Amino acid sequence: MNKADTSAILKNALQYASGCKYAGYDPYDALNTSWSVLRIGKWPPVMAIQVMKRNPVNIRSLLGIKPVQNAKGLGLFLEALAVLEKQNRGTYGEQIQELLLALENTSTPGYSGTCWGYPFDWASPVKVLPTGSPTIVATGFVAKGLYKAATLGDFPLAEELFRGIEPFIMNDLPRFEDETGLCISYSTVKKDCCYNATMLAAGYFARLYRLSSNESHRTLAMRIAEFVVQRQHSDGRWDYSVDLDTGKVRVQTDFHQGFILDSLIETMQYLGERPQHWMEALTRGADFYFELQFAINGRSYFRLPRRFPTDVHHQAQGIITACRLKNMGRDESDKAHRMTDWALKHLYDGKGSFYYRHFAWFTDKTRYMRWGQAWMTLALALYHTSYAQDQPE
Repeated sequence: MNKADTSAILKNALQYASGCKYAGYDPYDALNTSWSVLRIGKWPPVMAIQVMKRNPVNIRSLLGIKPVQNAKGLGLFLEALAVLEKQNRGTYGEQIQELLLALENTSTPGYSGTCWGYPFDWASPVKVLPTGSPTIVATGFVAKGLYKAATLGDFPLAEELFRGIEPFIMNDLPRFEDETGLCISYSTVKKDCCYNATMLAAGYFARLYRLSSNESHRTLAMRIAEFVVQRQHSDGRWDYSVDLDTGKVRVQTDFHQGFILDSLIETMQYLGERPQHWMEALTRGADFYFELQFAINGRSYFRLPRRFPTDVHHQAQGIITACRLKNMGRDESDKAHRMTDWALKHLYDGKGSFYYRHFAWFTDKTRYMRWGQAWMTLALALYHTSYAQDQPE
């Protein structure tokens, strides 16, 4: 894939998103319905979400669900634009400023610092997060975009919002400590231990350390990352989470492996340190990820041991992780080429938007702004600046 091709696709993808004002549907937005019966009790909301995200026929308009902006999606688009702006200064400044203002407007008030949640109620059997309830996941991915924009030097609002996140993590998110390090909870509503989520906090403090040179920020990043590194299995994978009360482990091997690898890479990158056992964990984790979670042709598997469907989110994450590994001196260009080619052949509509899932016998062509469009736009931006080949003469 050459740069001219990826540049044209990125242009179309960004035009599609901006044309929609970065608003769209989401796999988990079922409780934005006007049908109040779906929000009553414990199990109807849980079932509504699970059925909606699996339904290949998009019936959201019939249920009164409207497209909305998702802060996490805005953060992903912001990072993509900042990556492209760094390569070609003066090209995307207006769009970056638009996204920064949107993020300022969608932040959740009432907490110690700047923070973000999802624009819909979210329910599971163990917890309920109301609309806007802030999480380290939504806030952590927004932080990545804010930091990348702040490093450009032309967007003071980006650094202001980025620095404002610190008191939210320090004061509002429950934490767990032991001899191995520090775990930051997923949300404000319950103390828990989700490995990919807590690693986002490590990445945040590593970035903050790069800006502040404050040793306390470095220490926080190191302790949080060490907590997660110590919980890697010998084969290289991480579990999804563990219940701190019962010790029950949730095994879910999918794109979250890529999340952890990215955060570990970024923590080392921004701290300017590469502890040997972290590098060994990164090597084991990346080997497991690419060898067991992707086919030889670049297609991502759904969730081990399931091979189908291929989800646009995981496909994008594979490309992103391959690109970020370049910062660690690991050339994954062959894998990045194959994953990108497969995505554009099977998940791209040729006009600027991306499909949700590819099954063995059909493709779910639902378009999701955060889940698909934002993630693939970031993946292509990183691929374009990392591995896309120059146009041959």
